[in-house]
Amino acid sequence: MCGPWGEYYCTGERWFTFMGSTDNGYTPFQIDYIFDANNTATFTPFNYTVIPCDQASNVSYREIHDMNLSHELDSCRFKFINFQQNESSACGCIDCQATCPPPPLLPPLPKHFELFGTDGLSIVMVLTFLLFASVFVTVYMCWKCRSQKNQGTNNIMTMRCYAASLQGVNITAE
Repeated sequence: MCGPWGEYYCTGERWFTFMGSTDNGYTPFQIDYIFDANNTATFTPFNYTVIPCDQASNVSYREIHDMNLSHELDSCRFKFINFQQNESSACGCIDCQATCPPPPLLPPLPKHFELFGTDGLSIVMVLTFLLFASVFVTVYMCWKCRSQKNQGTNNIMTMRCYAASLQGVNITAE
């Protein structure tokens, strides 16, 4: 991963040189890094206390402007600064979740539909299936009996089908 130097002879500078090179197959264009060994700048972190977003801060606009920290504040705090009184208020719900009121409770779930101690929807679907199946079988039997009747054959099966359709009995051919 460090090019021709390998993992044992790889340094930070060699790794950046390899990763910035178009010869490695990963970089679409050449990147030339500038390494400066004479860097004498030191980093001094700010020592500010962090104020939660649901509390107002006592930092005035003048202090923010004098310290040139307007870019350091989040947009929420900067919007709510009162320029006349030099004070800020807490953030609103859209910027700070801690200031949002609790959501309303969900309504209770509807009662479960039951028939005869079991799931009511299952019983209704079974009864609907049986109704449609019996209608289908009845229509098929009537069609079959009438088609045999229209063929002009007065055999015993035609008469049995006709009598069965009048009585609602299912007769099969023997």
